[in-house]
This record gives sequence, C-alpha cells and structure tokens, in this order.
Amino acid sequence: MGGRNLSIYCRGVNDMGNLLAYSGLCTKIKAMSSKLLSESDFIEISSLSSVMEVVSFLKKHPAYQKEFQAADEASLHRAEIEMRLHGSEYSDFAKIYLFANIKQRKFMDFYFSRYEISLLKTCLRMVFDKHYIEINISELQKFFAKHSSLDLIKLNPSTTVEEFIANLEGSVYYEILSKIGKEGKTTLFDYETALDLFYFTSFWKNLNQLYSKKQANIMCQTYGSKIDMLNILWVYRSKKYYNMTSADIYALIIPIHYKIKKETLRSMIESETLEELSQILKGTCYAKQFKGIHVSTMEDTYHILLNKFFQDSFRQNPYSIACINTYLYEKEREIQKLTTALEGIRYGLPSDEILSYII
Repeated sequence: MGGRNLSIYCRGVNDMGNLLAYSGLCTKIKAMSSKLLSESDFIEISSLSSVMEVVSFLKKHPAYQKEFQAADEASLHRAEIEMRLHGSEYSDFAKIYLFANIKQRKFMDFYFSRYEISLLKTCLRMVFDKHYIEINISELQKFFAKHSSLDLIKLNPSTTVEEFIANLEGSVYYEILSKIGKEGKTTLFDYETALDLFYFTSFWKNLNQLYSKKQANIMCQTYGSKIDMLNILWVYRSKKYYNMTSADIYALIIPIHYKIKKETLRSMIESETLEELSQILKGTCYAKQFKGIHVSTMEDTYHILLNKFFQDSFRQNPYSIACINTYLYEKEREIQKLTTALEGIRYGLPSDEILSYII
C-alpha cells in the first residue's frame, strides 16, 4: 500500500472510530437540542408582562419543567429563578456525562471548571455587594460533589473576602485569589478577571495533553477564536466605558494569540480613539468573516461571530468533541438570554427592546 493510500486508509479508520465513539452520544444530544428554546419562544417571552408569566411559560417547556414544576410563581425571587435556570444547565451536563466515554468525560471534567468559576463569581458578588440577593449555593452541593472538589457548604456562609478565600484552601482557586489580595488589588473586577484569565490560560495550556491531535485542533479553532474576540471586546469596553490607560488594559488581556497577532492587539490597545480601533479591526480576519464589523456593533458582533464559530465547528466535525462543546455553549447562551429577558421584563422595557438584546 503506497504512502498516500495508507494515509487515506488511516484517515478513514480514524473517521470510522469517531463515528462509533460519538454516534450514540450525538443522537442523545440531538434529542436534547430539540428542547432548546426557539426564536419564536424568545419572541413570546419578550412579550410577557411579568416575571410570573415567564415562570409559567417555563413550567410548560420540556427543558425547564423539572426545575419549575413545583415552584410558586408568586413567591420566586430573582436568585431562585436564576438557580433553577442553571439547574437545567447542570442537569443537561449530567445527562451528557452519563452517556460519555472516558475520553469524552476528560473534556467534560475540564469544562466543568466553567461552572465552578461562574459560581465563585456569584459568591464574590454576594460578599462585595450586601444588596446582592443572597443565594443558598449549598443546595448545589449534591451536583457539584460529583465533578468538583469545592465544598459549597463551607463556602456558603462566607461574609468577607478573606473568609471566602480561606474557605477555598485546598483548591486551585485559593492561590490565585490569595495572590490578588496580596497585590493590593481588592475590587470585585480584579478577582473576576483573575478567575477568567486562569480558566483560559489553563485550558489553552492543557489542550494538547487532554485531546488527540484532531480533537485538539477542533477545540483550538473555537476557543482560539473566542479568546481573540474576548480580547477585542475587552479592549473596546475598556476604551468606551472605562477610559482605561493602555497599561491597565494590558493587565486584562488573555495572553494567548490565535489569529490576532501580538502586534495587532498592541495597536488596538494603544489606539487613541474608537474610530482608530475600528480601522485596525477592519484589517483582521474577523472583519473579513463578518462584513461590516465596527466598534459600534462590537457587543452584538461578539455573540454573532461566536455562534458562527461553534456552529461551523459542529457542521464540519459532527462526530467529534464539537458535538458536546457546541451543545454546552448553546445551553449556556440560552440561560444568558433568559436572564437578560427576565431583567428586561422586571424593569418594564418594551418587548422590541428586550428582543434586540437577545436575538
């Protein structure tokens, strides 16, 4: 068998292996995807006049029935609703994990750190903002205990940053957050940024160790693009909303360069105006993929492009880690949209304005 024929043969065997490894799981995920909220569902939700009506809607929806069926619409407050929404997300994760093989679970175990960091951010907000609605995170202990070493029962009563960090001792997050306090950086933003930087740098560092070459390349495409877009978005927000210096912006940047070269990112950070930033953006590969990219539409562009990256990844590699990765992204995004819609309804925003934030 010639070298070229051998290469084709090996690729065929590898593809067949992926098909066998992922066919059952992908069938399960396809069934779960059919229960995701549709655009028409979000149009209906945005037209509702109260949070109680949204809860009633979710009670009837297959993906949220279990979490809301026993709930009293009139007594549920914001924190409880958000907990139940995330409960649906965790439930979906558990369903996929149950069907996953050892290699697939390796990815999911690492992905779970996203949930840990999200929960830690919620805890920090409760510590920093005494008006932030208190959430009893210990109720999640049963689920977290299967995938995490965090002791939520121990974390739950934390009332100061020092106490919260002390209760993290023994976890990977203890050293990260302790270091922030020692550097004299004591804002909520500092702690949240440190957690985000840790997640992305750890993920990127372990990419090739966690997956085969092909699976690593798939993850590299989606997460590399996400990191690029996050860096662009953070530069934009820093200049538009916070008037931050270049030195301060550098501290926020994820130190990973996928398709945005280091020199290009430096030019963005040191640009004098948003218009100058916009001109630099037009020279990137992302502007070519999304016609009309401009800083004025940066927030929307981020989500549009991110959705495109994940959808393209799954379409090109249906029987691969992209199947799991894309579904978990879609579910996470759905929870974000629901949370945004609920906030809009709570504040009495017009339905068309709410829709503009979620579709």
